[in-house]
Amino acid sequence: SRQRLLPEGVRKALIDVAGRIRANGGTVEIKAATAQQATRDVVNLSGSVSARAVRGRSGSITLDGGDGGTVTVSGRLSADGGTRSRGGTVIATGKKVALTSTAKVSTNGATGGTILIGGDLRGGEDASAKLSSTPVRTAASTSIADGARISAHGSNGEAGNVVIWSDA
Repeated sequence: SRQRLLPEGVRKALIDVAGRIRANGGTVEIKAATAQQATRDVVNLSGSVSARAVRGRSGSITLDGGDGGTVTVSGRLSADGGTRSRGGTVIATGKKVALTSTAKVSTNGATGGTILIGGDLRGGEDASAKLSSTPVRTAASTSIADGARISAHGSNGEAGNVVIWSDA
């Protein structure tokens, strides 16, 4: 007989982060290499990833589903800088990117950091306008549910940058 581990229609992600990851002052990269035609959930983040600034060094977080994968964020991504440091960088991209109603993404700090959801500024096509020094894949579709929170607040000065990009 055939056993079904998940209800019909529910797909298991290749990478599922339900717990906590901390890399204060460092970098967290969660990437999956997927074929362009692979339309499945690749990275699912329901937990918490934190890369706070330490001694002036900002943290960064990257979630990348590859050419064919879906990245779903229902948890928290935080690259905050605190009251003395600049906020860090959060990048979430893949073929499809979805932030659910419970998603929280922040790069708050003395000056705000950078959040790139689905791609870089102007799709990364204009080199003079890019916010990331490394290439950021552009998403075919990006969705942000009502209730999701995205913040790049600067408490002592200028706010940061938030880009929501979709090729569609």
